[in-house]
Order: sequence, then structure tokens, then C-alpha cells
Amino acid sequence: MMCAAPKISVLINSRNRVQVLQNCLNSILLQAYNNYEIIVLDDASDNPAEYQQVLTSGGYNVQLLRTEQPLGVAGSRNRLMREASGDIFVFIDDDAFLTGLDTFDKIVEVFNNDDEIGIIACKIIEYVNGEMSFKVPFRRISYKDNHSILDTPQYVSYFLGGMCAIRRELIEKCGGYNEQLTFGEEELDLSYRIINSSRGWRIWYEPTIVVIHQPQSSVTKKNELYYHINNRFYLAKRYLPWQYIPIYLLIWCSKYMIDAIKNKQLRSYIAGLYKGLHTYANTQKDTLNKSAVTYLRQHNGRLMY
Repeated sequence: MMCAAPKISVLINSRNRVQVLQNCLNSILLQAYNNYEIIVLDDASDNPAEYQQVLTSGGYNVQLLRTEQPLGVAGSRNRLMREASGDIFVFIDDDAFLTGLDTFDKIVEVFNNDDEIGIIACKIIEYVNGEMSFKVPFRRISYKDNHSILDTPQYVSYFLGGMCAIRRELIEKCGGYNEQLTFGEEELDLSYRIINSSRGWRIWYEPTIVVIHQPQSSVTKKNELYYHINNRFYLAKRYLPWQYIPIYLLIWCSKYMIDAIKNKQLRSYIAGLYKGLHTYANTQKDTLNKSAVTYLRQHNGRLMY
């Protein structure tokens, strides 16, 4: 059980997106809960002075860090956690913002009500070119057939990094984000790891915590496909029982091949396959135990794809 008012560290990594960052910070400053700190990492942006100027002129009480070489998503988050002093780490993308004034209160309440919960996932509503979609820890077919699942608090098997809350204790015992995964799937890796741990942490989906995400252009856009393919080979070899690996890789490689054809990225696809096979051959297994597999089966887990 945490103390009544644990300290929250709000952690944001950003690169060349200081303008949208202001919307994110403004939503944080409106929170009723007041025991928190904000740490922003400027991940080797092209104009570091702009970050300092905007944060200073806006009157934001923010600790600003700077790296000279890009760390990527996993590396940036780990750096932020090393600097944080809170009991709870709250990650939010710089192009997202909170919709409620009691988000932090809800996070504290969930953690205090259940010691088995190590990570809180939330309802992320994404807008791209005026079209709305949900970024939630369920297969799309699950909530298309049963829309009420989006509004049902429950245990889930993974979380999405656009906005989440993590206990410091979990990171101290299970480790941080896997920096081998340069872009993508880092949340899934951490999810497998904590569910498979001897502590048996769980992940909770709290739909009353709503975040709006308006994605900006990724700094790794041209390499996304390459990284995703490689990461799927890593996850399959590292965690999945042998019987799931063939169908898992078949499904994902087929999906990415279709994406590559549509987007004229066959070179990235082939390079990703080559890298993925090399990664697969050099990755040690840490197979999900029976308890973890059972948990995944019961809570919309990622086993077959």
C-alpha cells in the first residue's frame, strides 16, 4: 500500500515538438492533485534553445534535461526514470493531453486499492486527419463486437505508451524499458516481463482516465517498418512458448508485407526480415510460464499475434 498522497513523476520525452508540448503541460498543470514533479527530456532536438525559451517564458515549473544523441523511446524513458524522485511514474506523449482534472487522483486510488497492479493503462482517443480511433489494450475486433469493453475497468495483458502509470517498485524489481527495441513494442516487452515475473504483477485498464492523442510526424518514420519487424522476431523468440511462434511470425510478417507493398517500402521490409532473423538467432529465451500464459489467455493477451 502506498502512502495517501504518493509523489508522482510526470515524464515526457520530446524531440522537435516543443509547440505541442505546451498543450500537454497545460493539461498537467490543471490537475487537482498537487504532489507531483514534471521532467521533460529534450532528446537531441535541432534547436535546444527553443525548449528552454518556451518552458521559461510559459512559467512552467519543469526540470528540463537534454541529450546530444537521440536515445529513442525506450532509452529516453529510462533516462527520465533515473532522474525521477516519485513513487509513481506517469508517462505521456508530448503530443497528447489529459482531459480530466482528477487524472492523478484516479491513478493514486487504483494503485492504493490493489497492490497487485503494477501498471495502469488508460483510454487513449486518437485523432488523425479528423478521424477518431481508440488506442486501448484490446484487439480491435473485441471492441467492435462489444463496444462496452471500452468503458469496463478490468485487468489487461498489456498497455500503450501514449499515457500510462507505473509503480517505481515495479521498475526497481523488473527493470526498465528494453533499449534493444529502438522503436515500437517496448510496452509489450515490459508487459510480458512483469506478468512473467515471480511477483506476478498485473496491468489495469482504467477507462475513466481519458487522454487525447493527436500524433505528430515521427522522427523515425522512414524506419518504422524495419524496427517493427525486428522487434516481433525478438518478442517471439524471447517470450512465446514454441507452439505459438510460427503462427505469430506468419501473421505479423504477412501484415508488414502488405504495409510495405502499400507504402512502397519493400527495401525496409526485406532489411527488417534480415535483421529480425539475425535477432531471433541471437536472442535468449525467457519463456512465459504457465501462470503468465493463463493470465494472457484470460485478459486479451498477445499470444497468437
